[in-house]
Amino acid sequence: MDVCAMSRILITGAAGFTGRAAWDYFAAKGYEVAAVVRGAASRQGKPGDRGTLVGSADGGAEAAPDRAEAQGEPRASKGPGKAHADHPPDAFRALQAQYSGGLPDGMPAGTLHACDLTRQEDVKALVAEVEPDWVLHLAGRNSVAESWQDPAAFLQANLMASVYLLEALRTRPGTRILVAGSMLGAAEPGEPLPHPYGFSKMLLLYAARSWHRWFSQQIMVALPSNLVGPGPSGGICGLLARKIAALEKGGPPDAFRLSSLGEERDYLDVRDAVSAYETILGRGEPGSVYGIGSERLRPLGEIVSVFRTLTPAALPLEVENKPRPEPVRPVDVSALKALGWSARIPFETSLADALDYYRRN
Repeated sequence: MDVCAMSRILITGAAGFTGRAAWDYFAAKGYEVAAVVRGAASRQGKPGDRGTLVGSADGGAEAAPDRAEAQGEPRASKGPGKAHADHPPDAFRALQAQYSGGLPDGMPAGTLHACDLTRQEDVKALVAEVEPDWVLHLAGRNSVAESWQDPAAFLQANLMASVYLLEALRTRPGTRILVAGSMLGAAEPGEPLPHPYGFSKMLLLYAARSWHRWFSQQIMVALPSNLVGPGPSGGICGLLARKIAALEKGGPPDAFRLSSLGEERDYLDVRDAVSAYETILGRGEPGSVYGIGSERLRPLGEIVSVFRTLTPAALPLEVENKPRPEPVRPVDVSALKALGWSARIPFETSLADALDYYRRN
């Protein structure tokens, strides 16, 4: 199948780090984008012209935008129970307030929809309204720390919201669906998982593959590595970029705490990940799971070193030298490469662009 054969794509989690990159990418390539963010659904109107806001700001799901924690990305030490707060509680309310007259020229083309994905009837109405050819499901809760505080909410946001979406899409057997999972949920059957977040993502993976088997839906699963690059990321690279940008603007010179400098992870530019999503949606085999990564592990010390070449500011660090976690392997992207995809953006460019984003914002 030609990756450009479809025209209308529904993107959930469009206010998140990956969601914003996906919205921009698909809109720039000429797709008709229906961007879905957190909020109560409205049944007024049909998808309209460029920059149309569709929905209401009343209520809102708890589902947070995706963050770059797909493979357990090491993060700054923040203390127990303290989580990232990159986005307001209701993404639609925030965007509606910012763009009360519609989306300006600086935003991607498309329609912006508010929907509480944990309400099955609202999800059905959304799918009936948009009638998508493709679906890129990025929405969910992704904070490991928060998952300990409310595991049931994570199951509702990551598992049941996804099931409601897949159920609504059963009315459209020709729709191709890509569900973004997590490396932290890619455990073998019976293997214990370290936290409720990983458990919810494991169940999401099983649900997606089961709905494909049971109902012959064209569902594929992507397992991205730690995504970096421009945008509001809560991963370690985004936090370092934000800290450096604040230092350059005269912010407090308190030390940035790291668990260690030797911990390794696979990092990939979010824009390369989005191009991989397009490749999978266009050419992927339903029922398959595709790893997305750079095929290379990088230690935290390398990330710090690259950032220090990008700024005149002194970056004070406090390294706790905690024991290294279990070693990880580079992501296997052989199935994705067989579809013709390859990563293109150098790691140094990803970090430079992340820093430039926070310098501007």
